[in-house]
Amino acid sequence: MSIRRHWAIAIVALALLNCSAPAGGMAPAPSAAPPPSSTAGAAAATPAAPAPAAREPGKLAITALALSISPAAVADELGYWREEGIEPELPYIAGAAQPAQALVAGDVQFVAGAGATAVPASLEGADLVVIAVSVPTYPFTIQSQRLERLEQLRGGKLGVTRRGAASDFAARYALQKVRLVADRDVPIIQMGGEPEAIAAVENGAADAAVVSEFGTVEARHRGFHELVDISKSGAPYSLTGLVTSRKLINERPDFVRRFVRGWVRGLATAATNPDVALPIMKRFIKADDDERLREAYDLFSAYVARIPYPQPEGVQAVIDTLAQDNPRAANVKAADFIDDRFIRELDQSGFFKQLYGE
Repeated sequence: MSIRRHWAIAIVALALLNCSAPAGGMAPAPSAAPPPSSTAGAAAATPAAPAPAAREPGKLAITALALSISPAAVADELGYWREEGIEPELPYIAGAAQPAQALVAGDVQFVAGAGATAVPASLEGADLVVIAVSVPTYPFTIQSQRLERLEQLRGGKLGVTRRGAASDFAARYALQKVRLVADRDVPIIQMGGEPEAIAAVENGAADAAVVSEFGTVEARHRGFHELVDISKSGAPYSLTGLVTSRKLINERPDFVRRFVRGWVRGLATAATNPDVALPIMKRFIKADDDERLREAYDLFSAYVARIPYPQPEGVQAVIDTLAQDNPRAANVKAADFIDDRFIRELDQSGFFKQLYGE
């Protein structure tokens, strides 16, 4: 099914979502948050704004159990949102289309995604914007057991987590670099998750798989051949951050501001303080191997953005991919899907310098 058709179906489903809870289960329940004085590093020491007497609920859809999304788990467990007067809830809604549906329906206020969440939905009538991007490139590799070069994938099957998700966009980007057309030269199949994608390669159901940090480490340890490290291309891509609706920004800008501030503190701890962050990440992605988790963390910390401005070039990469299938994408600009006011306010106030101890 094409990305455009996928979203047309998704928008029709919004009426149903208005009457139901968000799809998917819940993210792993956090342990009790330690008092602020128990955390180490500049991120934990940064004072939060005075919190209202009663906390407001704030729901963030977790789109994948991946290190790129783990700053949300860090912010939750360390109590950064609670210090901002927000009681967080992190429902797990996998992929890009379903989380966007939940956001449009008002079931959540934010999505832990970026371009692949905001752009396809907005092309079909939603009004979503990217307000922060912590991963501004493709943090993926393509792994195979029997193949040694990406060009050999012609006629083979390439596994991604879900169609329309970031791994799908990464697959299409990598294939076009070697003049292969997704779904024509190389069928794209959705596997549901990276462990399933790796297993599909091992049992012959797929010839290669697109995987992110932990999946890359796992595949390397299993002796897979790395057909391409897409992250080394340096290609701009709006992968992970925060997406919300213009409606929420217009009606509750201070709530959005406080939510962003709590999330940014989680990002800073995740990016710079592994002693604090790694135990939380281990629980979040359900890792059972400390050595491999540390290897994956080293990959994550190398490309994560410390000041998470949403960049037009990264959103444009999403638009360009969609334009191959959706003519509406040819008539929009990246700026239509970006609102950087909250990151800009924090930057201009010196918040990030204080956060990172500069």
